[in-house]
Amino acid sequence: MTNPAGKKKDTDDLSKTEYGKTWTISDDSSISYALTDMLEAALAEKPDAGTGVLFYIPNESNPLVVTGQEVVTIGRAEGGAEPIVDLNPYHGKALGVSRIHAKITYTDGRYTITDLGSTNGTWVNDARVPANAPTELQDSDQLRLGHFTTLVKFAD
Repeated sequence: MTNPAGKKKDTDDLSKTEYGKTWTISDDSSISYALTDMLEAALAEKPDAGTGVLFYIPNESNPLVVTGQEVVTIGRAEGGAEPIVDLNPYHGKALGVSRIHAKITYTDGRYTITDLGSTNGTWVNDARVPANAPTELQDSDQLRLGHFTTLVKFAD
């Protein structure tokens, strides 16, 4: 199939795609406990790190763990600014993740997520996050960036 000049590909705008037709993460307490243990182990290896964010990606053997960052940028590493969490290896582009999609910030003992004006939006537990408006996160919240879904765990 050819793409006439100026016409977006289907994966460039997923706003009209029904979420239930993609995939979701089921909430399983045994997974949550195992992920907490993994995050604590990662922090134990870096005692000066302070904070930690773990991203559980279904069907992946290892979660993504970021320690010692008060601001964690999420997106796709493609030209320009590089996000701390690169979702390209996890089909981020096909699932509608923008290059610089969102950021998680740790301030005053709490975590927030801010959608950075992404094309396909950000959700926390099925509630849409307004662009450029920090929204509080809780441990084990489900994040959806476009149609990419992950579960987040925190340590501070």
